[in-house]
Amino acid sequence: MHRAELESLKGEFKEWNGTRRTKLLQRIQPIIRDHIKIPIGSAVIKKDFENIIPDELKGWFGGVYRRCAHDCLVATRRWYDAQGYRNPVQWIFEAGTIGYGQVHAMFDHLLQKLKNAR
Repeated sequence: MHRAELESLKGEFKEWNGTRRTKLLQRIQPIIRDHIKIPIGSAVIKKDFENIIPDELKGWFGGVYRRCAHDCLVATRRWYDAQGYRNPVQWIFEAGTIGYGQVHAMFDHLLQKLKNAR
């Protein structure tokens, strides 16, 4: 589910009304709250990203989705270290969306760097 589509009643939620949306949120928010240690997110205005990042760097950045996923990884690591947290971190990244390939490529790149470092 795309939260932005739920909020704007678009996509799979285009036939919904505000009351139905509110009822769903009331059901899922406690589940989310009970299973998240700390919320971390990132946002980029796509148009600004495309206008500001020079073409020669766009391949390195990998697009807005990869940039946001990378920001989340960095923020998580900072929190992890600051809290002295030592348990595994579980991730959920959406598959099948426009940015999935960018995020997947980022993880492949990071995994290759780890293998090369050993």
